[in-house]
Amino acid sequence: MEMLKDKNQFKKIRAVIFDFDGTLAVLNIDFSLMRERIFDLMRCYGIGEETIREKYLLEIIDEVYQILWEKSSSHAEAFYQESHQILHKVEMKGSRGGEANSGNRGDLKKIEG
Repeated sequence: MEMLKDKNQFKKIRAVIFDFDGTLAVLNIDFSLMRERIFDLMRCYGIGEETIREKYLLEIIDEVYQILWEKSSSHAEAFYQESHQILHKVEMKGSRGGEANSGNRGDLKKIEG
């Protein structure tokens, strides 16, 4: 996890918006890249896409973890850690260009006071 070098940067933050579905903020996360990297990692551990039943990334990671656990708990744990690092990196990269949707800016300014 990245640590802030200057703790005074927090003073510049006026609001934090948690928006998990893109209704309030522009969603810049490259989900295709995220999926591609997770599938590349799976192949490194000998798990092909065709063996996976789940459709969503977090569930896919859990399914691969279970498959690997049956063979090697250390490989399962390593896969789990590496896959979540991939998710984190792609999400953090996407969040750097985040901003509120233009239609919501006025509402957010009203809340700010």
